[in-house]
Amino acid sequence: MSFTKVVTARPPGLTTEYKNRGEEGKNLLDITTPPLNYPKYTGCIEFSSFNDKIASLYNFQNAVEINKDSPCKRYVPPVVSFYYEGSGYGKAIIKSVTAALRIRMDVFIRSENSLLFYIEAEQLLAAPATNNIKVFPQSSWVEFFLIFKAQGEIEVRMKKEQVARATVEYDYKAFKEFYIGGAPTELREKYNITMQPFKGCMRNLKIGSDNEHLEEQVGISNGCPQDSLVSRKADFSLKSSLSAKLQGFSLADDEVTVPRIQEHRKPGSHSAGQTANGMNLKLENGHVILSFNNKIWKSNKVYNDGLWHYLTVTRRSGSIKLVIDDEDKGQEQSGSSSIPDTSGNIVLGKDTFKGCISNLYTRRPTNLYKAEDLSTFTASGNVKIDVCTADTLAQLMMDRASKKDFVMQAINESLSACRLPTMVQNAYRLGGPVSSLSYSLPLQVLQPRPHFSLDIRTRAGEGLLFFATTRGGRSHLALYISKGRIRLSVGKQKEIFNREKYNDGKWHSVIFSLEKKKFRLVVDGIRAQDGQLTTAELNSMQQFVSPVHLGSAPESLHKELKLKALPRQSVSGCIRNFKMNGAPMSNPTSNHGAGPCFEGQTQRGAYFSGNGAHIVISE
Repeated sequence: MSFTKVVTARPPGLTTEYKNRGEEGKNLLDITTPPLNYPKYTGCIEFSSFNDKIASLYNFQNAVEINKDSPCKRYVPPVVSFYYEGSGYGKAIIKSVTAALRIRMDVFIRSENSLLFYIEAEQLLAAPATNNIKVFPQSSWVEFFLIFKAQGEIEVRMKKEQVARATVEYDYKAFKEFYIGGAPTELREKYNITMQPFKGCMRNLKIGSDNEHLEEQVGISNGCPQDSLVSRKADFSLKSSLSAKLQGFSLADDEVTVPRIQEHRKPGSHSAGQTANGMNLKLENGHVILSFNNKIWKSNKVYNDGLWHYLTVTRRSGSIKLVIDDEDKGQEQSGSSSIPDTSGNIVLGKDTFKGCISNLYTRRPTNLYKAEDLSTFTASGNVKIDVCTADTLAQLMMDRASKKDFVMQAINESLSACRLPTMVQNAYRLGGPVSSLSYSLPLQVLQPRPHFSLDIRTRAGEGLLFFATTRGGRSHLALYISKGRIRLSVGKQKEIFNREKYNDGKWHSVIFSLEKKKFRLVVDGIRAQDGQLTTAELNSMQQFVSPVHLGSAPESLHKELKLKALPRQSVSGCIRNFKMNGAPMSNPTSNHGAGPCFEGQTQRGAYFSGNGAHIVISE
């Protein structure tokens, strides 16, 4: 504990540190504290972090007799840097641009994977291409430049050297804002951004030569606590590993190792950690197997369930103890096993382990109370530091206030009854390369004046909504979204559209039809300028073939769609109340990957309807 008594003085008083190592009776801090009978404290307390998570006393769920309206008066040193905790973003406004857009910042990061910068404009059609130069992690501050030139060139520079460059079409003067360290949830959903937010420190943000202040901050605090930059977790693929020779670590008495693992593959034999000093931890058919010298222990339960589990191995007074989730102590087995030689290194992963490991405590003297920094380990194979793909990345920002990660969550805590979301009637959720609905209709219904209507809700900027083709593929009727605008394509390549954008996540009503030589599009009551057909085009439109498709078109039509510059994949979003000539089309002839549509927040995943729906996985 660090204690500063006169923190409100200028400058504050000296900080006193107190350390005490207790005798642990439990492996996990999951206890109920008895009531205290001490006098109530009068004064100010301010948290900066708890287990590397930013915490504020003004955000506690329950505050009893605490003044949250008037923050404590205290001396606050000038801010020279900001800490991004890996769950949010910072938003900056671009006020003016001259010959080029030049953005500068200093960055301190130990992670290899994160979303550092995001900017968008309607004309920007691509992102910078890397030069395959690995520039992160860094051991200190580095100067970072992004330069958007008038000639359509984007350049990224670090330490005055070019590390990435791309030539794309854009108008740099159209940029109005940008995000650093991440992006809001709505943008992540809209553009399918899955890269985790930036975890590290930034300072000296400038646009041109002007210092910039962030207009919006989420998950950002003052300072740069370097102890919080450590990488506590890693995601392992098959045959990947991390290894390190940790100074002072041994398997002598009173030493403890506490890895936290999450496994996400089918049962099998896979190593989780090993040392040359005579200890090997592995998962075998879901069971945790501990080998120490010539003895073997095996857990009573299996742990390949995709959940986090806590493993503790303790050697004390010559005896070995294995504890999992504070309750499973396993059973000693007969026989012996060989332990691979790692030349004195601790090895995590390797061979057939596929999953996540976090919070490795070795209790070595120089790192007694701290988790090991996995970014200092040597990586082999496809292992991602400070990442766990089994976690729900899209909810990081939403969860930062609600997740009780400050105490690492009681393991497998009992959950209250699940409240099902509200289902939208007569609606389907589409998205992906094969998500589609097909309707087989009598040919007489499709001519001479077909009239269609539907409601659409999406945040996607691109995708196919409706497609019908004529005999021989000479003509078509297609409704799709491009750059957020709803477009109607008829004949060979004739199109009409509204200039408004409709990818705002709200419901919009769409009506489209053929009326003799005209084709019409009405969105939310706003009618686009009618399109005109020639007599030959009108005749070709009288030969529609069944079925018609909502969402992605079948693979047999992909060549035709490509020739007509139409999207092949479905728009990602919901469609409801599809009607043909005013009649509801409630039952599609076939349904490929279109699930129900719900109100409220969604996340990436697969929905199983229960009506024989299934997937086939081949390895």
